[in-house]
Amino acid sequence: MKRYFLPVLFVVLFVSEGVFASIFPVVSVGKDVILVPYFLFIGILFMSAYYNQMQAFYYGLIFGFLFDLVYTEVLGVYVFVFPILAFGFARAMKVLHSHLVIVSVLSLIAINILEYYVYGFTLLIGKSEMAATPFLLYRLFPSLLLNLVFLVLFAKPLQNYFEAVKKEKEAL
Repeated sequence: MKRYFLPVLFVVLFVSEGVFASIFPVVSVGKDVILVPYFLFIGILFMSAYYNQMQAFYYGLIFGFLFDLVYTEVLGVYVFVFPILAFGFARAMKVLHSHLVIVSVLSLIAINILEYYVYGFTLLIGKSEMAATPFLLYRLFPSLLLNLVFLVLFAKPLQNYFEAVKKEKEAL
């Protein structure tokens, strides 16, 4: 029964990013701080670690396409990187222990890689003119902090959910 809630969970995570971005579009703290929520991406990574790496790859592909379609101006940015990072994350979990703290730290590292990829891509195609230092100070660090708060609040429930779905699947 719980496995039928997977698509619903990811739709909720997908929509929650848009809701968060509309509520807190740019925080003004002397300079404009950009908070980028990656709740959906964290869900994909946790799926990859605790449930099924191939299904996480496919969810990354589908929701990466939807993310590009809805939230970005350029198609192909997230559709490529979501599944690739989910696959790499699953490979890392084969080597490392899938302890909640390790998965959470690796999730932040994956978000860091994702942010640098998006930054580099937008610089390459001329959609961004932000220099490296402002990127670090006003986008990367605040976004990592936001996603760390999300992880502190929701890492354990996500882990429990994906482990329960995996147990249910194995019982069938």
